[in-house]
Amino acid sequence: MNHNKIFNAIAREYGWFFNKQVRLYTELLEKFDFFSKIDKDKKILDAGCGTGALAYVLASHGYHVTALDASSKMIEVAKKKVKSKKINFIVGDIFDMPFEDHSFDVILTSYVVHGFKKDQRNQLYMQLAKKAKEKVLIIDFSNKRRWYIDLIERLEGSDYLNFIQYGLDEMKQLFSKVECHKLLTYTNIYEIKTSSLIK
Repeated sequence: MNHNKIFNAIAREYGWFFNKQVRLYTELLEKFDFFSKIDKDKKILDAGCGTGALAYVLASHGYHVTALDASSKMIEVAKKKVKSKKINFIVGDIFDMPFEDHSFDVILTSYVVHGFKKDQRNQLYMQLAKKAKEKVLIIDFSNKRRWYIDLIERLEGSDYLNFIQYGLDEMKQLFSKVECHKLLTYTNIYEIKTSSLIK
C-alpha cells in the first residue's frame, strides 16, 4: 500500500477536519500537561504532520515546531491552513528524516504509526528515538474500537487492528521506559524515553 499516494489524493478532504483535530489535540495535550511539562524553548518535531493541526496547536502555545510529512499535497494544505512563523513545514520521509541524530528535544507523531506493518513500526520507533534527545510521544488509537474507524483503516490498508493489540508491547521490547497515557476514550499517548533503548 502506497501511503504517500493515498494521502496526496485525499489531502484536500483531510483538511476539512482541521478544526476538529485542533480541538482534539488541544484537549489531549492539556490532559497530558504538555504545556506545563515541556518548556517553550524545547526543539519540537511533528513527524507525519498531515495538514498541520498538531503543529498549529503547539505553535499557538508558543513552541517553535518543525513539521514534516512525506505528502507534498498535505504540506500544501497545511501551509494554507496555518500561517505561523513558529512552524517550519518540510516535505520528507519519516523513515529517512533529513535531520542529524538528537536534533530535537521532543518528537510527536499523531495517528501515523498504526498505518504500518510491525517491521516498519519497529523501524519507525527506532528512527524517531534516534532523532529525539528526551522523548517520543506517539499519539494514536487506544484499543477501544469504532466500526467506522475499522472500515476507514481497512480501506486505507493500515495495520490498525494489530497496532491497537500489540503496539505497546512492541515499544516495550525496544525501550525499558514506555508509558501508555489513556487520556481520551479512543486515543492514547504512548511516551517513550529515548535514553531507555534496550541494547
